[in-house]
Amino acid sequence: MKKRLIALLLGSIGSGSAFGLVNLGEGQIDLNLQVRTFYDTEIRARNLGQEDFVFSVRPSLQYKRSSKNLDFSASIGLEGRAYLDYDEYNDTDVFFDLNISPKAEMQTSRFRFSGDVILSTETRSEQSVGEIVTINNYGASAELIYDPNRRFTIIGSAEYRQRDPDSDVYFKTTTKQAGVRIAVPMNESLDVLGGITYLDTKTDRPTLETDVSSETFTYFIGLDGQLSAKLSGSLSAGIQERSFDDATLGDTSNPYVSAELDWRVDDTTSYRLSASQGLGTTINNRSSDELEIRLRANRSLSRDLSASAFIGYERFDYGDREDKGPIAGASLTYQLVRYGSVAFECDYLNQSSTENEFDYDRFRIGVRFNGTW
Repeated sequence: MKKRLIALLLGSIGSGSAFGLVNLGEGQIDLNLQVRTFYDTEIRARNLGQEDFVFSVRPSLQYKRSSKNLDFSASIGLEGRAYLDYDEYNDTDVFFDLNISPKAEMQTSRFRFSGDVILSTETRSEQSVGEIVTINNYGASAELIYDPNRRFTIIGSAEYRQRDPDSDVYFKTTTKQAGVRIAVPMNESLDVLGGITYLDTKTDRPTLETDVSSETFTYFIGLDGQLSAKLSGSLSAGIQERSFDDATLGDTSNPYVSAELDWRVDDTTSYRLSASQGLGTTINNRSSDELEIRLRANRSLSRDLSASAFIGYERFDYGDREDKGPIAGASLTYQLVRYGSVAFECDYLNQSSTENEFDYDRFRIGVRFNGTW
């Protein structure tokens, strides 16, 4: 069975045909295809020893249109996933994404607007609960930039998102978020940032009569832009304050960090350092304090061959449980033809936990084919 699965993947990679692009008005339609198979030592992200080969196919159509006054893109597709031994987890997901970015100028004031609508179904091994879960995602976001001059820029944002697990065991989470930040230039390439965001979160489960609501305020300052000819990045730091409508849950106050630093050594080599710390909510209604740090290296080995690798550290504090540990991974990508590539990938997580069933090592290795026509 495992040999037949690998043969099926190689056959799919070898049979990619060169479809032509379809022009539609001022835009064009692309066909995207991703075929992937990998071996996973812990398919449910839990210390159960359930290992398996996983095969997935993800075809999609994307329409893109760009003009002086409007950037528009939309995609629709599906993903089928099959497990070799644990076929009870086989599933098919659908997704839709719409992005609109109109630009407008009014006299001496300049406004720029962008919006995004997401409708998707995703099946994944959810690390916080140690289970394979199908989650329906619905949401929309918008951003308005007011840039009247070089003295300052005001950025307003709003988002509505719903995360709905396809199970009565887990909680549906609805979030409404709004924020504003101001960017003041220090020089031609570097801005000072300051802002505040408000997040309203409500969780409920169909089998329960009550829900849990919380409000989170985030206050931050930071820097964004080009630090030198080869170094760019952003850094925001501040504090998050969360309060619950149920007084027995208690209020929390935590540090907030969001940072990215990019170092482009030359045309072939680059590094990225990223770090984030903030509050979250899991699908089983746990409040989480999440810390993630990663260092990634990318290198072009030739015109058609490139490599990347990363190391990092993750920590998830759920109050009554803490998971933490190092994570690492690598990939080697080869450009097969003009519109296709094949990549060999692997990653490893060594997680320790205060609960035994979430204390495990997880190793995944596989191959992925991407094509665009």
